[in-house]
Amino acid sequence: MTGRVNLVNSSETELGTDANPLIIKNYSGASLATTAKQDEIITNQSNGTQVTKLKDKRNLIGFGASFSPLNELLEHSPLRLVGQGFIGTTLDSVAWSTIASGTGAVTLSGDSAATLTTGATANSSISLSSTRPARYMFGYANMFRSVVSTGDAGTANNIRRIGVDNGTDGLGFTWDGTAFGIYYKNNSTVTNITSGFNGDLGTTYTWSTTPRALEIVYFTAGFWFFVDGALLHTIALSTLTAPLTQNLSLPLAASNTNSGGSTTNLTLKIWNETVFRLGNEHQRPKYANITTNTTTVLKLGAGTLRKVIINSNGAANNTATIYDNTTGSGTRIGVIATATAVGGTFEYDLDFFTGLTIVTSSGSAANLTIVYD
Repeated sequence: MTGRVNLVNSSETELGTDANPLIIKNYSGASLATTAKQDEIITNQSNGTQVTKLKDKRNLIGFGASFSPLNELLEHSPLRLVGQGFIGTTLDSVAWSTIASGTGAVTLSGDSAATLTTGATANSSISLSSTRPARYMFGYANMFRSVVSTGDAGTANNIRRIGVDNGTDGLGFTWDGTAFGIYYKNNSTVTNITSGFNGDLGTTYTWSTTPRALEIVYFTAGFWFFVDGALLHTIALSTLTAPLTQNLSLPLAASNTNSGGSTTNLTLKIWNETVFRLGNEHQRPKYANITTNTTTVLKLGAGTLRKVIINSNGAANNTATIYDNTTGSGTRIGVIATATAVGGTFEYDLDFFTGLTIVTSSGSAANLTIVYD
């Protein structure tokens, strides 16, 4: 079958067969870089009007393109928030932290992967997490992506997990003994789903030692879990009576834990692990004007510190201390000596994750404007 639809941007779409894929051309006849096979196109009739939509490559019928009232395509490039490969043979302690018991360990062998091993001591464990979380912004979805392999297809008295998790809240994939599936965690209560999957891979999934790409698309209105680009399971908003987790600004996490006296040395090899935001970081910032020596809590939770502007000088010993916290202590972002020339601007453009607090102190206060979101 061949059909033709004139588009509002003065180009035409020609729909073909599998042997003649869809080709988008402009009126000059120049072929653009978008092609799709006939079986990747959804066509409906509604009130006599044909609507043609390309399916998302992960077979998500509900995912489609959006347009502005001016018929402009709304498009955002994924933004990497946290994560990377594992370079060399030494774990980057600035980017990653570990907790081990018994003979549990993380090793890097120089092949850009990290391997979590339990060792042969009974009930050993090892966990790996990024030192900072991937900030979640309502209105955008995040995507977890990792390539992993295991030395076995699942073993009794062992649980392995990978995903995004801060110890209290999280979601990801799990090897629960010999069963592979997904999990989510709400206020430290863990729910495993290892059967009854509703995606395209069957109601259960048999893991093997072949490396697999694991992905999760998540935001408050839905959660999609993929194996090698195919949908394993989805948790729809309509099935929830409360948020799946209490927090979605979560760090990368992986763990390998033996129990029940197991001394089997089991592995979880992570080729890479990262989280992307499926959208940009642009939003209109807030501001606060501080004119006295005080503790000012500007935000509870994650955000972005854009800049600090000195409108008028403080005394020679006056300072402004910036904390990633909801109190005037803890993780310090920086200290500004406010005697810097009037009009001095300190560009930060970095994320904070717990909160934003400014402590101004000593001598005559400066006049500061804090720009953040």
